[in-house]
Amino acid sequence: MDPAGAPRLLLVEDDLPLGQMLCWEFEERGYVAAVAASDGEARQLALAGGFHCALIDLLLLDGNGYELACQLLAQDPGLRVILCSGSQWPGRTTDLGAQILAFLTKPIDIDLVDRLFRIAATPGGPATNDAASRCGRD
Repeated sequence: MDPAGAPRLLLVEDDLPLGQMLCWEFEERGYVAAVAASDGEARQLALAGGFHCALIDLLLLDGNGYELACQLLAQDPGLRVILCSGSQWPGRTTDLGAQILAFLTKPIDIDLVDRLFRIAATPGGPATNDAASRCGRD
């Protein structure tokens, strides 16, 4: 059962040990986390709804994390999304679109991800990638 008021996080990571480690780290910070190891699994979990935020790997074995993020945001415009990858973003981070908070290069700073999600969730706080600039990252 989800603790009342706990943010629900969808982790999309095709490296299973990394996904599980991230799940544990975020659960220690008070999130209720679910791990999807593929684009297809992420879509199934997202259909059930209820996620407040998502951390999505850009390069998935069965899909593109950016395209997945765009489709999840079309279903739920209030979802807060951060993309990550072991590779650099192939463009400017301003090209991400306003609804994606940030792009982070692995290894990611879990404290930074937590701050970005919490700033974006603050009433009156930014719901867009402006949150990244408030944490000193863009």
